[in-house]
Amino acid sequence: MSARAVLVASLVLLVAAPAAAEMSGGATDRELDFAARILPILTRHGCNGGACHGAGGGTGQNGFYLSLFGFEPVKDHARITEAVRGRFLDFAAPEESLLLQKPSGVYPHGGGIRLPRDSKDYQTLRDWIGAGAPLGDPQRHRLTAIEVEPTACRLAAGAEVRLTVTAVYADGDREDVTPWARLESNDAGIADLEKGPDAVVKAGSLPGDTAIVVLYRDKVATVPITIPRVGAPPPPFPAEVNFIDRLAFAKLAEMNISPSNRCDDSAFLRRLMIDVAGRLPTVDEAAAFLADSSPDKRERLIDRVLDSGDYATTFADKWVVLLRSNRDAAGRTATSSMHQWLRQAFQDNMPYDRFVREILTAGGAPGENPAVGWWRSQAALTNPEFTTNAAERVKDAAEDSAVLFLGQRLACAKCHQHPFDRWSQADYHGYAAFFTQVALKKPAGSSLARIIHQRGDPRIRHPSTDEPLGPKPLDGEPIAVTADEDPRVRLADWMTADTNPFFAKAIVNRMWAHFFGRGFVEPDDDMRETNPPSNPALLDALAADFIRSRYDLKHLVRTICRSATYQLSSTPTESNRDDTRNFSSHQPRRLKAEVLLDAIDVVCGTTSTFRDQPAAARALELCDNLSGTPFLETFGRQRAAAACECGRNTASPNLGQSLQLINSDEVLRKVAADGGRARRLAATAARPVADRIAEVYLAAYSRRPTAAESDTVGRYLDRKGLSAAAFEDLIWAVINSKEFLFTR
Repeated sequence: MSARAVLVASLVLLVAAPAAAEMSGGATDRELDFAARILPILTRHGCNGGACHGAGGGTGQNGFYLSLFGFEPVKDHARITEAVRGRFLDFAAPEESLLLQKPSGVYPHGGGIRLPRDSKDYQTLRDWIGAGAPLGDPQRHRLTAIEVEPTACRLAAGAEVRLTVTAVYADGDREDVTPWARLESNDAGIADLEKGPDAVVKAGSLPGDTAIVVLYRDKVATVPITIPRVGAPPPPFPAEVNFIDRLAFAKLAEMNISPSNRCDDSAFLRRLMIDVAGRLPTVDEAAAFLADSSPDKRERLIDRVLDSGDYATTFADKWVVLLRSNRDAAGRTATSSMHQWLRQAFQDNMPYDRFVREILTAGGAPGENPAVGWWRSQAALTNPEFTTNAAERVKDAAEDSAVLFLGQRLACAKCHQHPFDRWSQADYHGYAAFFTQVALKKPAGSSLARIIHQRGDPRIRHPSTDEPLGPKPLDGEPIAVTADEDPRVRLADWMTADTNPFFAKAIVNRMWAHFFGRGFVEPDDDMRETNPPSNPALLDALAADFIRSRYDLKHLVRTICRSATYQLSSTPTESNRDDTRNFSSHQPRRLKAEVLLDAIDVVCGTTSTFRDQPAAARALELCDNLSGTPFLETFGRQRAAAACECGRNTASPNLGQSLQLINSDEVLRKVAADGGRARRLAATAARPVADRIAEVYLAAYSRRPTAAESDTVGRYLDRKGLSAAAFEDLIWAVINSKEFLFTR
């Protein structure tokens, strides 16, 4: 601040002091308080948002920088009062201040007009500047919570509701802060906010549900919004099999949405085998299942697949991606050993709490303890000469473990208060402190580096306050750890406890997303308060059942797959055609890259060759990020870039994928391979053509062709003389069809 500005501010404060002293602790006292009133105004109008002056990197816009959403009031006050060398505020003539002239449109402003001159917020800022822009005591009006009324809304299409936001202060005082709260809709297509100072929510024309996120100072809240379908009540639902159906169907009834019918046997067989076994059923398996008339054949199939090695292979592949198995960082021995350990863990049905504990606390060399492969893949551990910055050293392990095992994204809180969650920088670094004593050590005379716990004080310094922070669980109390004790053991104790509010829900949500294409919370690893689940009652019930089973993953899979909800058809009803959040029908999903390549091999009767892998290896059995083919790359096999499956390309096909299927050398060689299915079918002249066609359909679709399909294909084959080229055409057409590329 310039010398003149300081002098003017001092004089104004001296003059204003008696009046301020006469103010009570009520709302009037807060009108000129920087943290309690001025920052919320700037937040409400987007001034300190990520697209404006709260932009990352400390640059903001045009050199004017504020903390994101105002979580650093003391620093923000200094930035405002000292900006442009003190010329940002004019105490003698407040309306001449750039802080007012820019957002009110007097001078050009990249963000447009945010503060009209006739608005109450403009008046408040002008009064604050006229009073000398006081900081006040940031702790005086300490906020303990915000309350929003109504707490949930059920609205008719096009209807409106006004929300009221109440601040609850540490001294027990309460204040209506609706005009200064920032509100956003998680899905503006379902319900959006009307423009203006009032918090008015308007329902859209389509049925659905979403949430309104309310932000005031450092507190957030959510208001669920439900817009039921308009129309006659749905017809009777399918019979319930277990508690999943009771709670899923209750949500559908609330939405006035009917579920689809039960899927047929071929759709169920193919869906289950892809989801649980990671492969297509064989021709014999499909024929036998379709011919079986036993009423319990689906349950028996689920049990049989869960007991197979295919189940272990499928989920080992899933966790290879999640654990970022990285040969560049960890080496082939580590990634191969960890992959074998993962397969054995799922084959043996290792309880999930033990599974996580063994990964978190792993030490030693890969040959001794394969679970250290996760630690070896952490980028910060690839260099034996650790960086001296402890926060950087543990960043990957802390953030990855929180995402993987708790469904919590902490990365934002590394640099600032998380704008849409409860986590602060202190929370982040207290959690990261659990990992500060992990080290990579190469013993003398040995070529293998080991993961060790090194003796010492497990503290990490807060980047803003420089305060040393010891290990502290998320939303918990600090834990005292001795110099000889491995803090990771204490972290595992807290993380896997039955009372942990995050642990069971995170894996249940992740597994639900595996089977349904989306979780109750989406993305499936972003389980913050402001991203509420689509069916909280069902998520809670599944988590509680998982804990009661003692973290039995096969029990969880069996419960999901036996439910009528999982077995619904992909054919929509009139009422659920637009529903994507409430699991009223099966949402077709494209086969992931590894399963698709293996499926093409099955239909073509061929095998693929992979770098450093046995000759008979399937794509689903690859142990790390490097073994692969151009096909897998094109179809989005993930390469250890993040601790999630978000890099998988399972959405809309692209041109490269279409070209790969239509005319790539890799695919065309498989279709026309010597000894492949096409050549074999052409050579079995004595076999009825209809049976040969049925074999292709059973291999690709797990169903027999319809009469019309069999007739059309048969006429084409006859016209081509039942040649090998004709059968190649059939197989090529099949593997390029949507029914083959997607689950149904």
